[in-house]
Amino acid sequence: MEDIGLVNDRVYAVLDSALVTNSQGQSSRIVKIRNTLGTKEWNGDWSDQSNLWTDEAKDQVNFVAEEDGVFWMSFDDFRIHFSQMFICEYNSNNVFCGQPLPVTENAMLVKMVVEEEGDYTIAMSQKD
Repeated sequence: MEDIGLVNDRVYAVLDSALVTNSQGQSSRIVKIRNTLGTKEWNGDWSDQSNLWTDEAKDQVNFVAEEDGVFWMSFDDFRIHFSQMFICEYNSNNVFCGQPLPVTENAMLVKMVVEEEGDYTIAMSQKD
């Protein structure tokens, strides 16, 4: 896995998703992800060095190319490399509450209504 920039047994957080037009003029669903180590980044399609990026797509998602553990990948690659996500809450009292969701074609269509103020994180687990 490390040859493609992903680390086994690591928690990743989903930061954002977008529908953009790639350099071939096709629509692409992409997902912004952070490796909680702050290092090691995906190096496939939509990575920092990918030739799929257009100036318009970069502007649309506020793209930044840095070795900071934050990267974009296609939703199709996301579905291949990650099998489950958790919608969860973790606070300073070490309270953790999570709702597992399978990563499917419609996984990014989950709608959440936050009824209480707090810090919320969406994380995912990676297939071995």
